[in-house]
Amino acid sequence: MTNIVNKYEIQLGPVDVLGIKWLENLIRFIKMGAEVKEGHTPKAKFPHHAWLTIETSELLRNEPGVQVFMIDEVYTREQLDAMEFPAFRDAVKSRQIRGRDRAIMTRQYLAATGQDANAISKEKLVPKGGLVEEESVKKDEAEASEETSKEVVEDKDEQISEEKEE
Repeated sequence: MTNIVNKYEIQLGPVDVLGIKWLENLIRFIKMGAEVKEGHTPKAKFPHHAWLTIETSELLRNEPGVQVFMIDEVYTREQLDAMEFPAFRDAVKSRQIRGRDRAIMTRQYLAATGQDANAISKEKLVPKGGLVEEESVKKDEAEASEETSKEVVEDKDEQISEEKEE
C-alpha cells in the first residue's frame, strides 16, 4: 500500500497572553515533524505568531490558536466511507472527480491518489461465501489440522491395540 502524505501550512496564533498554549502547540507540531515556513520567523512576544509547514499522514483540523491550511490532503477508503455525501463530494472535488455514484467516485479518487481502487474496505460486511480475512482462514486451518492429527493418533492407537490382541 502506498504511504499517504498530507501537506499543510499551519499558522499558530495567540491563545493566552503569556503564550503557554502557543508554546505547547509549537512543540507539539515540531515533534510531529513541522518546520518553520521559509521566509518567516516566529514571534515570541505577544501577540505570538508562527508559520509552519508539515507533511504527515494524520488529518489536521483547526483548533483554538491553530489555523490549518490544506496544501494537499489524501483520504483512505475508510475515511471516505465515513464521510457524509456533501463532505465526500467536496473531498473528491480536489482531484477533479464529479458524479452521483459514490462507489464509482471512490474508485476514481483512490486510483487518482495512487491507492488500490479495488481493495475492499475493512469496515464493510462481506456477504456469505465472499472473501474472508486471512487470520480467520489460518485459525480454521489450524483447528482442522489439530482435529486430523487427533484422528490419526486415535487410528494408530486402535491399530496397536488390535496387533496386541492378535
